[in-house]
Amino acid sequence: MDNKKTLFMQLQFCMLLAALTVLPSFDFGDFMSRATGVGLFGADSIWVIICKLVGAIGACLAIFKLYKAEPGNQKPMIVYILGGLGSILVVLSIFGISAVGTIGLIALIIAMIMACKSLEISWNSAGTSAALLIIYALVMFFFVYIEKTLCTRIVCCAGIIIYLVALGKLKSALDSDAESGVSKLKTSAILAICGVVLGWIPVVGWAFELILNILAFIFGLLGYSRLKSTPSIGTVGQQGAGNLFLGMILMLVAVIVDIIPAVGGTIAAILAIVTIGLAFIGWKRIATGIEENTGKPEPEQAPKTEQPAPEPAQ
Repeated sequence: MDNKKTLFMQLQFCMLLAALTVLPSFDFGDFMSRATGVGLFGADSIWVIICKLVGAIGACLAIFKLYKAEPGNQKPMIVYILGGLGSILVVLSIFGISAVGTIGLIALIIAMIMACKSLEISWNSAGTSAALLIIYALVMFFFVYIEKTLCTRIVCCAGIIIYLVALGKLKSALDSDAESGVSKLKTSAILAICGVVLGWIPVVGWAFELILNILAFIFGLLGYSRLKSTPSIGTVGQQGAGNLFLGMILMLVAVIVDIIPAVGGTIAAILAIVTIGLAFIGWKRIATGIEENTGKPEPEQAPKTEQPAPEPAQ
């Protein structure tokens, strides 16, 4: 996969991560801070601040490299401006100016929507675009372990639905041996969304969510284990499946320790940040493997030589 496509994936990933950190929480403190323009009623956790910085810096670096590669190309300039501006505003929102974060969120969403067409990105395979969708979906899903609000739980459900749709598209780019792995990943997604929904039940909902999430990540382990041996994603893609397998182990630990009072949420947030990074690296490698395999020309077959007809017997 060429460098422009890799930078595009980095840009989209980082802008989405930054955008998630400034989603409204819909509580009283959030309402008052937006009404007054200053967030005096709450502060970001250290883990949300880390995500803001990683997303903003990563997006700005991708924009710089993309512009440097094609300095005369004016078509993506609006994406660069909106992406850079949105990233800067997300960083400024750390200082409690909530209205700035809202403007940054809008700028980042517009930049993400415009990026593919403006940067003229086209994929060799539908499987590659499915892998990009899966990156979006997993960031949306895992972020709920970093910041638990009504909005992030809704986004988490949307991410799982996108994940299911993208897995369906991914199957067309894989061989028959990998289909069972994709099926297990679909089962994992269904269990996860059931867990999120049941988690809203008062008093006992957390127990249903815990059990279903444990099962979901176990099926995720089985699915990525299968993908590690499929040749249709190439050697690079198999390495990516290994990264994702490790991510599932970390998330399995995260959902268990998350129930520990005081320190559980902190440990889960750290593991979720690491898993988000592994999800990006893993699916980027799978996308690279699919692109490279799809772009390979078919091996030429040796021309058949005509055999001389046998001479009639005397």
